[in-house]
Amino acid sequence: MTSEPAASADNLQAAFDRSERVEIEPPEAKSLASVLSVRMSRDLLKELTEAARSVGKGPATLARELIEQGLVEDFAASPALIGRVLSRLLTQLGPVAQASFISSGGVVPSRQGARGSALLGEVA
Repeated sequence: MTSEPAASADNLQAAFDRSERVEIEPPEAKSLASVLSVRMSRDLLKELTEAARSVGKGPATLARELIEQGLVEDFAASPALIGRVLSRLLTQLGPVAQASFISSGGVVPSRQGARGSALLGEVA
């Protein structure tokens, strides 16, 4: 008769022997190396948390996306940042918006008062 811990170890070894090796890379580990601490009221943090949960995100992720979007809309953002924000917005809007964007030649209309505008990744 085999003892219970020995049987568990044998089962674990058998499962390990049947497994395949996989490489796992952390997502954007290098690009998210900087930290910015932001003071806000409890009410604002509560609203941010509720908004983030409503779209299935964490509050830090939503805050970062909102900051990126604000930079693109109101300042002369880099082409890389514009591309990231545009890609995220088109994904959120779905296939109809993506088709409309492509059929318009990739033109993103600038908002009045915005310092930057984009034409498929270029800053005007």
